[in-house]
Amino acid sequence: MNNFINLKKSKNKNFFIKKNLININKLKTNKINYGIFGLKSIESKLIHSIHFKLLSKFLIKCLKKKGKFWFKVYPFFSKTKKGDGIRMGGGKGKIDDWYFFLTKGQIFLEIESSLSFEKIKKIFKIINSKLSLKFKLICLKIDNLFFF
Repeated sequence: MNNFINLKKSKNKNFFIKKNLININKLKTNKINYGIFGLKSIESKLIHSIHFKLLSKFLIKCLKKKGKFWFKVYPFFSKTKKGDGIRMGGGKGKIDDWYFFLTKGQIFLEIESSLSFEKIKKIFKIINSKLSLKFKLICLKIDNLFFF
């Protein structure tokens, strides 16, 4: 259904969130590596592949050619679903969606741009209102100077 993320076309193993939280926490990214500004999650929640697609379209529209953005996480967990009107049994259904479990304190998105700080702050407020998660805007410290 969702052509944005084409991982394997085979059926994947179901991931159980409670069992794999230990492995997900190893993927925690707490530092900004690529950009100057970042979105840090305040709460833990699932992020679906549609959120990645909508955010990338929105950021391309806002930044135009004046900046770059990077997603620090990738939706590699699959969610399967059987079709409507199908009886029980018959094996596992087709892959319906991809998601990622974002934990508290993890950086979700990074931006490097020549735009002013006020414009980037407006962009992050819009992103915060569009997603069902709560984020915090963080800035990189360069030569003992904060961008805040």
